[in-house]
Amino acid sequence: MSSASRKSRILFVEGSSDKTIVSEILNIYLPHWKITKKRSGSSQPQIDIQDQRGISNITPNKIFNQLADPNVSVLGIVIDADDSASDQWSEICQSCQLVEQLNSISFPNQIPENGFICSVTDDQTFGIWMMPDHRSPGMLETLLSQLIPSNRENLWIHLQDSVDQAKRLGAPFSNHHLDKARIYTWLAWHHKPGAWIKTGERAVFNFDHPQVHAFVDWLKTLYDL
Repeated sequence: MSSASRKSRILFVEGSSDKTIVSEILNIYLPHWKITKKRSGSSQPQIDIQDQRGISNITPNKIFNQLADPNVSVLGIVIDADDSASDQWSEICQSCQLVEQLNSISFPNQIPENGFICSVTDDQTFGIWMMPDHRSPGMLETLLSQLIPSNRENLWIHLQDSVDQAKRLGAPFSNHHLDKARIYTWLAWHHKPGAWIKTGERAVFNFDHPQVHAFVDWLKTLYDL
């Protein structure tokens, strides 16, 4: 096995649902992202998707530790844009510029259209992607709300009305988490309620969507897949 194949490729995500959905997207579009032993003894590259349990835990110190590891060749970060993509972009850039290995990197003031990727050294790459599409406010669940299969549109419209009615009747979720409330309700109406399993089935989500394609292109470029 070559030294390059032993290098770690890390992806920080905010939560467990992000890890599940990103893994599923990789399985659909880049099935070779996991290590697959070959007869020659070599292996395909692997992306180690790490649930950080909240954006507050994606700290400059944690980024520094990964980039300081000579065995880490790529570090990617996927976060939610939340209420303002521009504000979130400014915050993550300011955080990254506190990292010793990144303080000489010129982070653009304007959000890069196709995600952010830079070379830290000749042997190390760093990247950032904001859900849902690296330019709009929202989160992972905002992206998923764009992936409702066309033959389930009537059910999705009924679900939105139901969630809105629940809010009017006193359901305590915040307006900020409206997309989450809708998506988790959608999942509860399919297969096993509350389970993030087999969401790639077209009855649940249709991942053949331009926003997903753009995210996959960023992954392919960052991780050289």
